[in-house]
Amino acid sequence: EILALGAAGLALGVFYTAEPLGFKYVALGDVGIFVAFGPLLVLGAYFVQAEELAWLPFFFSIPLGLMVDAILHGNNFRDAEADRRVGGRTLAQFLGQQGSRYAYWFLLLSPYAFVIGFAAAVSPWVLLPIASIPLALRMARSINVGGAELRRALAFLPQQTAQLGLLYGGLLALGILGSELL
Repeated sequence: EILALGAAGLALGVFYTAEPLGFKYVALGDVGIFVAFGPLLVLGAYFVQAEELAWLPFFFSIPLGLMVDAILHGNNFRDAEADRRVGGRTLAQFLGQQGSRYAYWFLLLSPYAFVIGFAAAVSPWVLLPIASIPLALRMARSINVGGAELRRALAFLPQQTAQLGLLYGGLLALGILGSELL
């Protein structure tokens, strides 16, 4: 199982830009990043520790994959014109400016809906990531501008999204740990 997960992750990494697939060049980079840094990564880590695959870690991997994809989408939103000039075909290009805002908002905010479901199914401890919602909302509002203001907002959006993803993931891990220990 671990070899299959590792091979799938390696293939997604290589073919993100490599021919003949080049996911980035056919607007499938977001899907590849979500799968590689969500389900494959979490299930691989779980399998190495538990020596089995299970559904619960898969479900926990979804919001983490969405957060990582939000980083990529923020980057692609920012670099849409530059990517177009070099032949990149990203989801952000296909969606345009307003569609990219909606996609970013979805990727950034939907992980919070998952923790509400997790709290009902697993433990209230997994609600800890809710503490990062004010930061997520501030980031979502920051791109609801145009022109030069949007360029400024997008300049550091990937880095800010990565910081939020780290906070969200850390709080989720603490929540999972708390649900097991307390």
